Amino acid sequence: KNECAEKTDLIERLRKEKNILAQQYDTVNATSDDYKQQLNAILNAQKELGDKNEAFYKRHNADKVEMSEIESKRRNLQQRYEQLESDFKQKNVEFCRLQEANQTLNRQNEMLEKKHEAELYKLRHAQDMMAYHA
Repeated sequence: KNECAEKTDLIERLRKEKNILAQQYDTVNATSDDYKQQLNAILNAQKELGDKNEAFYKRHNADKVEMSEIESKRRNLQQRYEQLESDFKQKNVEFCRLQEANQTLNRQNEMLEKKHEAELYKLRHAQDMMAYHA
């Protein structure tokens, strides 16, 4: 009987250990599923962050290209402004020169008109005198 009781006790202990191991297995399995879900959530979050990061760099690079284009346009406009300013100064100098020449010509014209009027007066006076003496 002793041997039979020992075997029964052994079987009972093994059943208890089996139950404990089954519970531990279930716990580990549930924990493993939980870890898998957490790992998947982390992987999804990483992918989402990677996508956002890639989109950010694309926008950043597009902004850099746009800024480069804007800077190029600004430089071109600055050069055009400087060229127009230089042209304006040259035209202004030319205008001033022409204005002075015009004033000089107007003075000469006035002098010639006065001289012409004086000559006409003298000529008419001479004609009147000749007609008077004739």
